Amino acid sequence: MKNKSIYLSALKLISRKDYSEVELKNRLTSIYANISDTELNQTIEELKNKRYLDDFELAYFIVEKFLTKKKGYHYIISVLKYKQIKEEVIKNIEENFDYRKEFEIAKKFFTEKVKNRSSLQVLRMLSRRGFSFTTLEKVSEHFYKPEGE
Repeated sequence: MKNKSIYLSALKLISRKDYSEVELKNRLTSIYANISDTELNQTIEELKNKRYLDDFELAYFIVEKFLTKKKGYHYIISVLKYKQIKEEVIKNIEENFDYRKEFEIAKKFFTEKVKNRSSLQVLRMLSRRGFSFTTLEKVSEHFYKPEGE
């Protein structure tokens, strides 16, 4: 590696906060105004080779983190885009998203919140938290079965 100080700065940055590849490149470029593309790419590749930087792992960490925080599909996808995760990684998350898990989280959230609010208010809360329309429909159907069933 040509410039050890850039590598050490990158390590210091990722030790404090999770960065996507693009975010880290942007941050290093802002710190080192004269950094060459070669030096930047070498640093990024070295971090990726040592598995300190991995958009795929970061994306799955973000999905789990925000599901735990009772956030839904749309919210999570917007966070991934905001963090500038690679498009192919986001597509993979979209294609393999666990809607069943999202439904279970939404159902639990609904049960907890409906005690103090109307059902419609809770459904709106779920919507604002980024839950998918399909999940909102399923939660609504789960708690409101038509008369006679």
